[in-house]
Amino acid sequence: MGAPTYTLRWTDANGVRRQQSPSTDNRVAQMRSTEIIRARDMALHGLGAVAGQAMDLGELLDASDADLATRACEARVTKSRQALARMEDELRARRVMDVRPADVLAVRARMLATGSAPRSSGATTPA
Repeated sequence: MGAPTYTLRWTDANGVRRQQSPSTDNRVAQMRSTEIIRARDMALHGLGAVAGQAMDLGELLDASDADLATRACEARVTKSRQALARMEDELRARRVMDVRPADVLAVRARMLATGSAPRSSGATTPA
């Protein structure tokens, strides 16, 4: 008999059953299993490297508007939509991964320089 093999069985973010032997060492196998499950959970919540970052920025803004519409008044949704549209126009990013924090801060600084209140310019800056 050889060394013991540890096997991980899980369902990936696409609902496909997977099986992998991460290592023959128990501790390494546990750590690798944790990494696999964490990556799967992030992808399920739209935070995975491919699923979340490659998303079109317009799709994300539309989803944000739809979510906000379920819990805010129409005036707030309209103001938010306008502010995010201005931010999107100034950033010129097409995908989420193309948005750089430095660019967002530069847009906020331009808004402050043109007389926007700090609260107004902060409302369009993602936290």
